[in-house]
Amino acid sequence: MIFNLLHKFVIGFAVVLVIQGVFMQQTFKVAATDDTIMTMQQTRATEIHRKKMQLLFLAADEDGNGLLDREEFSKLLEDPAIRTWLSAMELDVSDAEVFYDLICDGKEELNAEELVRGVAKLKGGARSIDMIVCMRETEKLRELTDRKSTRLNSSHGSNL
Repeated sequence: MIFNLLHKFVIGFAVVLVIQGVFMQQTFKVAATDDTIMTMQQTRATEIHRKKMQLLFLAADEDGNGLLDREEFSKLLEDPAIRTWLSAMELDVSDAEVFYDLICDGKEELNAEELVRGVAKLKGGARSIDMIVCMRETEKLRELTDRKSTRLNSSHGSNL
């Protein structure tokens, strides 16, 4: 009798847990496709990124002038904890000079907002749109090179 009661209790409890798991799965599936929730999550992630980059900027701006130069940035990236933290955000910081050039977009110094935008552009892997843009730009360069080569060959041939 005790064995039978224990068996029914365990089986009943297991069935309730399975049903609860199915409901939870469906709830998460609906929540993942809800536009409002996705928008709120993206807004929250953007704000978290902004705050983190502003803290990074404050840590790097040693002279307190509100601008970050190459030297200050390179010195910041010498810290292994900072390098690991940036790597955890899917940022390749193996070469501080290249990383700085990609963020500052040709400028000598950058402010906090430029750091936020620059790092946001570099976060994560290449997206399909990035690859398509790169392929189109490469094709344009190839066409331009071919035209220049043709012009050079035709002008070189006429000079002979």
